[in-house]
Amino acid sequence: MRIRWLHVALIASLLANVGLAIGWGTQVLSEAVLASDTGSTFRYLSAERESLRAIRAHFCPSNPSPDRAEVSAWAVSRDANSNPYDKDGLLWIDDVGVRFDESDRFEGVCLPQTWGMLEEPNPSMQDRAGGFCPLEPLCGSTP
Repeated sequence: MRIRWLHVALIASLLANVGLAIGWGTQVLSEAVLASDTGSTFRYLSAERESLRAIRAHFCPSNPSPDRAEVSAWAVSRDANSNPYDKDGLLWIDDVGVRFDESDRFEGVCLPQTWGMLEEPNPSMQDRAGGFCPLEPLCGSTP
């Protein structure tokens, strides 16, 4: 009778240890995924802000209200591999969306990662980013 309780206690102890190990492993994995996501978000934000700084450095001193052709030409001259494209009502240059008014003059920039983090737009809004993205002025305070 005494040995039977010893087996039960050992099995219970083993199950408790296995459960704790699984819980600890899950926590470590969760923190690793969070660290990876944080790192990639930081890299994306840095690339987004770097693109905005380059656009501001080029246009603010001489032409704070460029037109679509000037912005596209500058993007291609800056990087031969750059391929500005229109999507969702914005001209996308690297990681920055640029919106133009009806006369094709610069209206503002949309920073998608910043917008996504702050506003948490739903997918239908993201598909029409040009109409919903809060615009930042081209020239003014730099982030």
